[in-house]
Amino acid sequence: MTGTSFAKAGENKTISYTKATDDTKQVPVPNYFYKVVLKVNKNSAGVVTSASTIGFWFENKAYTDGKSYTNYSVSVDQIETWTGLDFFVNLPDSVENSAESNTSWNTFSSF
Repeated sequence: MTGTSFAKAGENKTISYTKATDDTKQVPVPNYFYKVVLKVNKNSAGVVTSASTIGFWFENKAYTDGKSYTNYSVSVDQIETWTGLDFFVNLPDSVENSAESNTSWNTFSSF
């Protein structure tokens, strides 16, 4: 999933606006965007037995530092805290709690 955020929970951020050259309507520009990704293992009955997640949090700006996107990895738990959203609610709680705490791209990619 991909989404945007105008501010982290508890943060006071200025929101800028833009408009298309052929329109008069102002559109707010998000200060951040994120991605959350999920992988699951299922048993023969189709029940999820384990999962792994990873999140990425970016400021909405041009990136010219040459860093890999993996340098911006955070846990899904952290993104949930910053956005107030609850991702992957349909996972069994024990699987969800464990999976959403991961911050390592290597752990996620090797799952």
